[in-house]
Amino acid sequence: MTKSVSLFATIAFALGLSAAASAAKAPVTLSVQNGVVMTSQGGDFAAAQDGQVLTAGDRVMITEKASAVVRYPGGCARQYSAPGVYVVEEDCKKTVTADDDMHNWTMISAIGLGAAAVAAAVSGGGDDEPVSR
Repeated sequence: MTKSVSLFATIAFALGLSAAASAAKAPVTLSVQNGVVMTSQGGDFAAAQDGQVLTAGDRVMITEKASAVVRYPGGCARQYSAPGVYVVEEDCKKTVTADDDMHNWTMISAIGLGAAAVAAAVSGGGDDEPVSR
């Protein structure tokens, strides 16, 4: 009985390792739906090919009236149809655009300026002298 349990456990473990290895080896691919889609691996952008293998850090450019799907292992997929440049992430959980960093800094700046304006208004804003007499 213990030999059959041990053999079953060994087979289950081997199958689990095999499934994990094949999932890890499965590539991230690009499916061009329509329009002009381009990719970059850090250099110039070039026309994307349907079924092209992508890696984390690659950039996908969606032009006006174009769309594409990035397919990840395990069945997860990301649909892109808004014009822009998107960074391919290591997994399907997060989608990042190249403009995200600029958006974040813009929001931080706007909050900082708003806080400064409120502080100036609360503190009286300095000397209350008229601009003309």
